[in-house]
Amino acid sequence: MAGTDETAEIHIAIVDNDAMVGRMLGELLAMLDPHMITDYCWRTGEEAVDSCMALLEEGRLPDVLISDLEMPVMGGIDVARAIRHVTSHMGILLITAFTTSQSIEMAAQSGAQGLVYKDSSNEELLDAVRLAAQGLPVDSRFPTCEQSHANLLSQPTATIPALSAMQCTIIRMCADGLSTAEIARMLDIRESSVNEHVKRAMGKFGVHTRAHLIAMCIRKGLI
Repeated sequence: MAGTDETAEIHIAIVDNDAMVGRMLGELLAMLDPHMITDYCWRTGEEAVDSCMALLEEGRLPDVLISDLEMPVMGGIDVARAIRHVTSHMGILLITAFTTSQSIEMAAQSGAQGLVYKDSSNEELLDAVRLAAQGLPVDSRFPTCEQSHANLLSQPTATIPALSAMQCTIIRMCADGLSTAEIARMLDIRESSVNEHVKRAMGKFGVHTRAHLIAMCIRKGLI
């Protein structure tokens, strides 16, 4: 996470299902402040979560993740919650064309450090990125990275979902980096069966990606 030095580089990842919009945002930030470097542009929430989990393991998380609020399948709220539940070591900003008091509340509860309007001034955008890069909220309605991570971890959870022995085995193999084809071959089952076991396990936890499923299972001591 970036410090308070304005000359320090701020590394950024952008999530937007419109690739051109994501690229233009990265170019705008670089034009406004050459120290803001966009390292990644992802087009889906699932790709963002999977990539961030991998980067976290490698110790290479960007300083700030900027995600579109509204995206198909997995929107910005779910992206923020999935990542913030696992780590406090990256600022998260959600960006939207319009908002409501409910979306602001949901964004704050998801672990984001701010909700930025797409028509915000350049100064407002830069300030938001700089604050998030330090783990600080854009305004008093949002928590710091540390606070939001602690809040999510402290939330009461329902009974840990019961996974079958086969589901645990497959998730453990996924965590070891094996592909669906490799798992199917080693367990002598169809690839479709592997995917179905993973899908059912994700449904039990209410998550959308394998990376998030693995993280949840590790945290709860299931694998």
